[in-house]
Amino acid sequence: MAAQDEAAETREVHLKVDTRFALVKVVGEAGQEARDKNMPRNLHNAAELFLRCGLVAAAERLRETTAAMFAIYAANPDGASHSMGRAAVCWDCGHCGLPRDAAAAAPACGACGSADANWLRVQRDKGGDADVPWIQKKALTPEEQRQRDAARVAAKRAEVEENVRRALDERRAAAAAAAGAPEAA
Repeated sequence: MAAQDEAAETREVHLKVDTRFALVKVVGEAGQEARDKNMPRNLHNAAELFLRCGLVAAAERLRETTAAMFAIYAANPDGASHSMGRAAVCWDCGHCGLPRDAAAAAPACGACGSADANWLRVQRDKGGDADVPWIQKKALTPEEQRQRDAARVAAKRAEVEENVRRALDERRAAAAAAAGAPEAA
């Protein structure tokens, strides 16, 4: 009986999804998908669907990528460090963002490459007809990533060296004070 209780154990997941997710509409393909009542109409519905199916990681990824888009818009983006365009939602991994090929008739996930994706339409406000493009941080080229990593390592090295220098100075000052000698600058 205890084995059945353990096997039937369910995990309760609480995922905070912003109500603005309902402003991001899922564009269904013409035909069956457009008529399917179970097809999520927006990303809020999509997050619910992922959770009902037990795809917690996909729901979390959907929330992270969509929340990042809203955060960029809230920060008044300059556009220089961002990519914009038509986005898609991936039904395999939950990624929402720019697809691999924006000119394709059917989107492929920009993260995992899956073709099981739908286009998205981001509305400016509820009930409005004005759409805005999806916006996300630009992907770095391998060379830009190496430069950023090298700069991060150099900054960390300088910080560590400064901390070591300060600690050695304090140690010398303490030793000098203990010996009764005047401090050497």
